[in-house]
Amino acid sequence: MRSSLRTKVLRRLKATSALSATLLASAIHAQSAAPTFYADALPLFEKNCAACHKPDGPRVGGITAPMSLLDYNQARAWAPMIRNALVTGYMPPWGAHERHRGEFKDERYIDDAEKATLIAWIDGGVLEGNPNATKQRVAAGGGTEMPESGWWIGDPDLVVQFEKPVRVADNIEDWQPTIQMPVPEGAHTEPKWIAKAELNPGGPWVHHIVSSHMGVGVPGRGPFTMGQRRFKYEEEVAKNPLNYDTWFDYVRLEESAGDIAKTREVYERAIANVPPANEKRFWQRYIYPQINVS
Repeated sequence: MRSSLRTKVLRRLKATSALSATLLASAIHAQSAAPTFYADALPLFEKNCAACHKPDGPRVGGITAPMSLLDYNQARAWAPMIRNALVTGYMPPWGAHERHRGEFKDERYIDDAEKATLIAWIDGGVLEGNPNATKQRVAAGGGTEMPESGWWIGDPDLVVQFEKPVRVADNIEDWQPTIQMPVPEGAHTEPKWIAKAELNPGGPWVHHIVSSHMGVGVPGRGPFTMGQRRFKYEEEVAKNPLNYDTWFDYVRLEESAGDIAKTREVYERAIANVPPANEKRFWQRYIYPQINVS
């Protein structure tokens, strides 16, 4: 009786010990599999963020990144803000909507898998890991760096600036001056398309800048007008594909731009939205783009 009871207790102890060992091994494996700063996060920070988020980072528009993401302690302290910036798309800074991914040169979207890894690192407890784990990967990677020219766009073909310094008085609360920045004589001798532009405030006290060399974001002002109208029409037809009045306006816009292929594309997109059979009011408008595309 005692022997049998003793055997059962020993078996139970062995089973408990085996279970404890299994759980401990699972916990160790899970912890080792979790992303760490040096092995997983740092290479992605190097690739996507370190151009600005590094010690003595560059001033961009008078602003310097508030922390270095090459340092574990700083990255850990800012982890909640980093997570929020990734989830909302606030960082990396890139103004174009996600639907335009792949349309621009040098675009700065972060890869979805890389974003998921960084979020997993934060949600997993911002583990530090082995400092030696990333040395080879960082050396083989390397992120975007400020060019030697001091301009993010590279070596500019044309630089315009104030003819003389502009002083802003201490009692100024809201001042919106128009300041001419003449093109240096001989610097711009023939028409050229503008591919890139960059504004350098020259100091840390600028709130924002509007440059009329590139136009500003209001209807009817500068070369952004065509793009703004396209964006407006795209939003409207996305909300209501049967809004043929907007499709007509969109077609006229492309016709005025002289792009035959783009004009036909808009026509074909319009007629692809066939109205319901019993909606006569839609058919009266639909027949126009149908005839023209034929």
